[in-house]
Amino acid sequence: DPSATGAEVRIDGEPAGEVPVHTTVKPGRHLIQVGRKGYATFSRWVELRSGQVYTVPILLKPAAAETGSLLVTSDVPGVPVYIDGEPHGVTPTVVMALSAGAHHVELRPEASSGLPPFAQEVQVSAGQRETVQATLRQGAQPGRLRVLANIAGAEIYVDGTLVGGAPASVDSIAPGEHVVEARAAGYAPAEQRVDVAAGQQRVISLRLDTAEEGAGTVSVRSSVPGATVTIDGQPRGQTPLRLTDVAPGTHEIIVSAPGYAPVRRTCQVDGAGPCDIDVQLEAGEAALRVVADADGAELFVDGTDRGPVPWEGSLPEGPHLLEVRAAGYRAYAERITFTEGIEAALVECTGESHCVIHSVLAGLRAHEGGRRPSDDQTIVAMQRIARRSAKRRF
Repeated sequence: DPSATGAEVRIDGEPAGEVPVHTTVKPGRHLIQVGRKGYATFSRWVELRSGQVYTVPILLKPAAAETGSLLVTSDVPGVPVYIDGEPHGVTPTVVMALSAGAHHVELRPEASSGLPPFAQEVQVSAGQRETVQATLRQGAQPGRLRVLANIAGAEIYVDGTLVGGAPASVDSIAPGEHVVEARAAGYAPAEQRVDVAAGQQRVISLRLDTAEEGAGTVSVRSSVPGATVTIDGQPRGQTPLRLTDVAPGTHEIIVSAPGYAPVRRTCQVDGAGPCDIDVQLEAGEAALRVVADADGAELFVDGTDRGPVPWEGSLPEGPHLLEVRAAGYRAYAERITFTEGIEAALVECTGESHCVIHSVLAGLRAHEGGRRPSDDQTIVAMQRIARRSAKRRF
């Protein structure tokens, strides 16, 4: 094939000339490799008998584009994201399989939000995750907020900060969503989320009711706004979140957001005071280990050659295409979404005509640690490529 003409030939790792090439080797098993820049390396094992002439037809395929991923966040959740002019969801979001190189990232808030647009150039590296963190509120025209309450003098908090007693006014507040809370002794705190428009005043009224016996307060904040808060398996809202109806006792709290490893905390609710939780979310990664007994097996992730197996490392959370290629076998490929508790594929090629697919629990690898693969396995049949004998030519 013209794609192979002039390509470098190696036999058992040693240079043997350029295509076309004729050479003599000892009887036995040999690894033939043909490669050139911009093309995927051709590899094949051959078993030669004494006096045998073997011809190897070579077809080089263009190398797959190298890709990386991009995490886009903002101080205001839910803002539309565009990359190179194409829509890619809303913040926070992880964009997978971006070609390596420069990309133009835009955040386009709704005109009614009063938030300014955001744009940034980012360089994506193959096999890596880059991060864009956009701050939108500081460039918007501030709004005004006035808070009334049925209990005069009740303490008024905005986004967790005390702003005065009811009625209270905030003369300069960033446009967007805010959490407003009123507190008074003997009463259950009252809370309301409010959207403040740029250059406008918003007036709200909070009603405090007599506190129920034994109910406790849980406050949850996170480094990523809008993260989902689950208490004892039940979704309770998004950060920043303050709940005043939590029963006394010990509770499991999980804070999660797309593209981040979930964080678990235990909270003791009692009469000693509110349970405050401040969570730093970190980008999630999944652990993966691949082993193969087939000679010369290679691992490809999203079309990128990750190297020979055995291979052990981590991949960014999200969907990935895993391929294991071994000379003399048809490639095995499977698309897997790596998230906590999802089973992924661990491929082990054995024998002459099949590979073993192990089941692995792909736990997220974050500051709280990851999980290791299990040993369950399923057999997946693979067809061995038939060999042909002819004159030995490249």
